[in-house]
Amino acid sequence: MNVYILKTGTAIAPFGDSVAESLYVHQTMGSYMQKVLSELVGGEVISIHHISQVADADLQKGCLLIFDWVFCSKKLLKKFLGGLKNAEKSQMLTLKHSYQNSKSLAEGFDNNPANILGTSNTMIDFSLPLQEVDRSIPGQVSYDLFFLKNCSLAQIDTSGLDKVRYNLMQICERSKVDIRYFDLAPALFQGVGGDSEYRGKTFSISASFCMHIQHWLHIFRLNQLAAVMEWGEYCRKNRLWTMGMLIKMPLKKRHKLRASLKVFGKRCDIHPTAYLETSMIGDNVTIGAGAMIKGSFIGDGCRIGDNAKIHNSVLAPNCLALKNLCMVNCVCYPDSTLSNHKVQLSLLGRKVFLTSTAALADAVFQGNVKVMHQGSPVSIGTPYMGCCLGHGVKLGARVTVAPGRAIPNFCTIIDEPGRLLTTISSDQANLEEGQTYYVSEGKLVTHIPLKTPVAAPV
Repeated sequence: MNVYILKTGTAIAPFGDSVAESLYVHQTMGSYMQKVLSELVGGEVISIHHISQVADADLQKGCLLIFDWVFCSKKLLKKFLGGLKNAEKSQMLTLKHSYQNSKSLAEGFDNNPANILGTSNTMIDFSLPLQEVDRSIPGQVSYDLFFLKNCSLAQIDTSGLDKVRYNLMQICERSKVDIRYFDLAPALFQGVGGDSEYRGKTFSISASFCMHIQHWLHIFRLNQLAAVMEWGEYCRKNRLWTMGMLIKMPLKKRHKLRASLKVFGKRCDIHPTAYLETSMIGDNVTIGAGAMIKGSFIGDGCRIGDNAKIHNSVLAPNCLALKNLCMVNCVCYPDSTLSNHKVQLSLLGRKVFLTSTAALADAVFQGNVKVMHQGSPVSIGTPYMGCCLGHGVKLGARVTVAPGRAIPNFCTIIDEPGRLLTTISSDQANLEEGQTYYVSEGKLVTHIPLKTPVAAPV
């Protein structure tokens, strides 16, 4: 069976990258999907720019058509293909979601942050904001992954992408795949906000997962959820290792068990005082003294400085994390240099440079964070979200970026120049000892304290 990947022409702002170039852990989404489709389907994987390029013979005998913005995990795709063995009609991948109010879902959960994490929530629900998926059937969400059989191009209006999608949904039956979830405390949110709405919740996870990548928020969410899929795949490939961990599990305390869940690549240099748990480390990685890495993916060639702390994050290859960095729930493209005292819930592009006192705000006190989507600010359904920095962005000292903002590629942003001392005039060459000065317009100005005493409060 052949597979057709329909190029939609979608460019992800602010990067300007195609969907296929989007980051997925240590590779691109396009390379991941190409590898998974080739392995599971077995036929030829063909990229097309128009639906008319699908061969008529394939439409009759059966083929897969997948829009390029679809990410589908290996385990889910395997389940979907398994359900097609006796299918005589066209099918569309469909999963359950837990939202009862489809109206609030479509509106982006305004004014109710609890909607994004109900008493029991799934990875699918967590990823849904801003996705253009079919939710016409209550309790179900359908994705642009189609099995086409016994049909023809005459049934499809090929004049535009929206019409192609609409016609495909009409001719396809919903092939609902059952997913097995298991619940855990929502670690993705712990230590981020502390809002009472998020306490006592559970988060249902599975290695069977699908989403549309149509916004930078989706790249961020996908990589946040990658740990479940990547660890699941690693355990399936390394069954002896997995069996050993299962045998040890009842014998170890929880923190010791987490500390034993780590995988190292080749030629790594890890200081004996560094602490790692539930993390995957690539090849040629250097980790300094006192560094702490939890629940993270560290790409090939990364260098982690002394006392750096990286939690629940993805660092793509060749990133430099300077000493004392603190990074929580972030995703970073390759070749970036990071020195922040604290950055969390943010997506950082390729070759980004952050100084230690640059700040990416990651929460709002009222309502939910909004991001620009199709020219308008849209709620993402949670008060907790950082920023997105495009490729090559440089942030100087004391620069603060508000939550949900996206900085275009190659921007350099510095603090107000007048706050930087640049000039000491000739009459200030010998500064008066003990005198107090402040900086104004780049120059030193003598501070004259108030002579009128301030009245004591009654």
